[in-house]
Amino acid sequence: MDRVRAADRRLVDGLVALALVTTLQLQLVLGEHPGSLPVNVVGGLLLTVPLVWRRSSPLAVALVFAASAVTQQILGGDLFAGPPPPFASLVAGAATFYSLGAHAEDRPAAVGAVIGVAGLWTSIFLSGEVDTQSFVFSAGLVVTAPWLAGRVTRATTSAPPPWSVSRSSARASP
Repeated sequence: MDRVRAADRRLVDGLVALALVTTLQLQLVLGEHPGSLPVNVVGGLLLTVPLVWRRSSPLAVALVFAASAVTQQILGGDLFAGPPPPFASLVAGAATFYSLGAHAEDRPAAVGAVIGVAGLWTSIFLSGEVDTQSFVFSAGLVVTAPWLAGRVTRATTSAPPPWSVSRSSARASP
């Protein structure tokens, strides 16, 4: 049963990544988005494909997301520019940072969230479109809110309920 459940999770993660890859690539190719199309396409792949590993390597997925946000901006892409950025890139960010919060231990989860905010803020500075709403939106809605939701999910699914005190621990207390 555990192998089936693990296979189901991998399948779901693969389908989520595939759906976001397809949606983002279609948004980039069919829409009129600023920046170099080849850089945006490759950057979009780097934002979405790693979601296949969102449960097994959530910190690595978050680091790739942050690095690709900065790198694509340096190379002339604009995945997070424009009013608004492509919806699929925002959903990929939310999925990345939710997964980081839900599946990473405390320290890696915190480090990944900080690096995620730093990466998105760096891409804002590099874009030249520096405004308060971009910083609040990227830090709050793309990183922090999904990350906190992931942390809550992790806490509620991994901790035993308070009413399930074992008899041995009840006897051990004076």
